[in-house]
Amino acid sequence: DWGLFLLTDWRFYINDNLRTNVKLDFREKKDIAWGINAKYNVPRHGSGVIRTYYMKERPTTAKHFYSLRPSPTPEHERLKAEWRHKWTIDDKTEATWQYYKLSDNIILKEYFEREYKRDPEPQTFFVFTHNWMNSTFSFRHDKRVNRFTSIVERSPEVRWDLHSQRLGATNFFLKNTSTYSNLSRKNASPTEIRKETMRVDSENEISDPFKIRFIELRPFVGGR
Repeated sequence: DWGLFLLTDWRFYINDNLRTNVKLDFREKKDIAWGINAKYNVPRHGSGVIRTYYMKERPTTAKHFYSLRPSPTPEHERLKAEWRHKWTIDDKTEATWQYYKLSDNIILKEYFEREYKRDPEPQTFFVFTHNWMNSTFSFRHDKRVNRFTSIVERSPEVRWDLHSQRLGATNFFLKNTSTYSNLSRKNASPTEIRKETMRVDSENEISDPFKIRFIELRPFVGGR
């Protein structure tokens, strides 16, 4: 598919907080592509990675790049751009986000096979979590960036998890998960069909755990 090809990667160490890679690739039947990657660390504000790749693809049916081309060569702009960042604000609070832009739905399969096998449709999202002693709060926002994919957008989704807690001086324990979601189902282009809904979900459970010799039992009743 590529013909003769040469893939190069130059690594540059800037300092302890920034390392970069510059890629320059030649594929006989596709032409030239390039990209810049960076791994960085921002003291007290987290770390992340930026990866880019761009080509003006010129697929040719000629056997070699110096051979006469039997037909005009079309041009297609193809690109990949991603940014992932993780910020541990304190020992109880964390923020993570990812931006992933693709020019089309097969560029990963053709040029980044390992990434495609790991995640064929990477998403764009933001997640914030905060932990208390007995509960966890989370905020999530999902946004469709690549119109050729189908996705359920959460804009936003707010969730509160109460871990199993003893009720007063009794032997009963309460656990609760409550979620509010503003959901929008977007189908892949060219359709503009959208299905939207708001959803409130609360799941509660009361249990009465006890132990008989070495056997632990936890009967419970729940409602949603």
